[in-house]
Amino acid sequence: MSSAFPPSHWSITVRKIPKRYEGYQSLVTPSRRTAELDSQDFDLEKKIRGTYQRGVVHEFGHLLGYDDEYRAGSKYYTDVNSIMNAGETIRQRHRSHYMTWLSMTLKAKKIN
Repeated sequence: MSSAFPPSHWSITVRKIPKRYEGYQSLVTPSRRTAELDSQDFDLEKKIRGTYQRGVVHEFGHLLGYDDEYRAGSKYYTDVNSIMNAGETIRQRHRSHYMTWLSMTLKAKKIN
């Protein structure tokens, strides 16, 4: 897992594309604090072995600093239901980092 902390501003671009258009790949570049998404990232999409995922949720994981888990060699390669793989299940391993981000964000916004 790479670290996206401390929290700071990101530049997020969402490109409107035609339905079922496959010529655009969303990506997050933590070192530049940029995210390039498309309008299909909000749609539930069938992935592998019966899993479904909204790309925007997976990409948000990258904004928090998580690496892809679907890559060969990943410790969680076979966990296809994981949010950082091909599903939408948030595992315990994701919660601690998410809670750290949430706590820091609430504190920065002075929300108790």
